[in-house]
Amino acid sequence: MKHTVVVISVGSNSEDRNFRVSKAIEFLLGNLTAASVSSVYESESFSKNDRSPFTNAVVVGQTLVNQEEMITLLKEQEALAGRDAVTRAEGIVPLDLDIVIWGGRIVRNDDFERPYFNIGYRELLAKGAFEE
Repeated sequence: MKHTVVVISVGSNSEDRNFRVSKAIEFLLGNLTAASVSSVYESESFSKNDRSPFTNAVVVGQTLVNQEEMITLLKEQEALAGRDAVTRAEGIVPLDLDIVIWGGRIVRNDDFERPYFNIGYRELLAKGAFEE
């Protein structure tokens, strides 16, 4: 089987956002190989509905699972962290895990262009995280 490189955006704006992002990074490191993690940083919300600030990070790594399986894993983690329709309506994002790049292809153009992603992504680029 071939490994696929995946780039995942991590974020939370809950009261315990630093803890939630830290636990999400641990989860991702346990499920990806050859992984690198950006610094953890704070950003403002881009949505009028979301509370601010957010804690964010970007993780790049390799996986053997397909994209749908990875999405399922990420959405399960979001649900375990308490993300649901009620928290979303209140502007609280306990945990947000999104695949932004899959196999070298941008799959979430909006996220790819947002500052909260680019801070971590550019840091990983500068560190050489994408060089083989």
